[in-house]
Amino acid sequence: MTESAPHPAAVPEDGVSFAPRRIAVGSANPGKIAAVRQAVARYWPRATVEGIDVPSGVPDQPRNDAEGARGAVLRADAARQARDADLGIGLEGSSDEHPWGMYTVAWVAAVDRAGRVGLASTGRCPLPTPVAAGIRAGGELGPLVDALLGEANTKHRGGASAAFTAGHAGRIDSLAGGVVYACAPFLTPAYFGPAAMGQVDEVLARLAEALPLRTAYTLVFLHRPDGRVLMLHRTRPPNAGRLNGVGGGIEAGEDVLQAAAREVREEVGLDVQPRLGLALTLWEAGRMAQGAPPILLYVCRADITAEAAAQVPAACPEGALSWVDPQALAALDVVPNLRVLLPLLPAPEAGAGALVGTLWYDAGWQGGRYLVHMPAGPRSGPIPP
Repeated sequence: MTESAPHPAAVPEDGVSFAPRRIAVGSANPGKIAAVRQAVARYWPRATVEGIDVPSGVPDQPRNDAEGARGAVLRADAARQARDADLGIGLEGSSDEHPWGMYTVAWVAAVDRAGRVGLASTGRCPLPTPVAAGIRAGGELGPLVDALLGEANTKHRGGASAAFTAGHAGRIDSLAGGVVYACAPFLTPAYFGPAAMGQVDEVLARLAEALPLRTAYTLVFLHRPDGRVLMLHRTRPPNAGRLNGVGGGIEAGEDVLQAAAREVREEVGLDVQPRLGLALTLWEAGRMAQGAPPILLYVCRADITAEAAAQVPAACPEGALSWVDPQALAALDVVPNLRVLLPLLPAPEAGAGALVGTLWYDAGWQGGRYLVHMPAGPRSGPIPP
């Protein structure tokens, strides 16, 4: 590859327009640190580069561009502050699915002392079908690539890029290219202006708006033989601070029961066979006023043995886990609709099908009313606030 001559608008070779002396990388991964060093040596040769392990603020395996970019920005900002550096660099790998296949990509962010952001990505490498299927089932790219290759810790070496291009696209070179792109607003300020690509908070707000609109979710309740139900004390929105079942969004290529089983596996560590108990349509006054679609909630039940229940951990990344007596819901800080829905969740009887219902919420999801079609006729009433 022939290096191009510096553009007249670029920062001079000695970095006088923007000359970071200390750069912090939001990772302890040797490959990511090496990639940053390789990139900045070309235009900020006097800068020192050091890594620090910081939280990404996104799932371990981001599954869309918005999540990957958000993780990169949060890592860059946290690393810069933790090391009191002139510039923070965050790198966050993610997958991105399209009708024609799934790809892996790394998002790279650069954040300076003024909170200005540069944000870019590497090229995208297609993923083989077994790896893509593993990610849809809740797996992480690194271990899935390790399993496919029969090797260990490949992400600290060539990674998926090298593995699936016969070594022609190494991970460090790919990441270094993303770092250069992320630094573009600082290298050519005459084009990007003094604000670069915006302040950290502004960029994060735009990324939040870009997150895929989920309209279908699963909610799973594990029942053990003594009648107690597993509850998650959520630490993240929505419903942070309240007890709820485990569950989450339905990923591309999954049906409802596959998604429910994956969520239990990710949050509880058990392989279960959930049954669909309630298929609900949720309307909220504010969303209705904006013409937004309803949310579809599929409530599932999985009955497990006492031995399996004993393997449930005390906590997961989403919050603490505990076994609750369903008769005690009135005295607990639960998501309000559980007082209505949980008693309706059918027991595992032969031939029992799912119940169908609709919940209409007042603005802000506070109170409302419900209608569920029971075998003996419709049942309706208020949703507690």
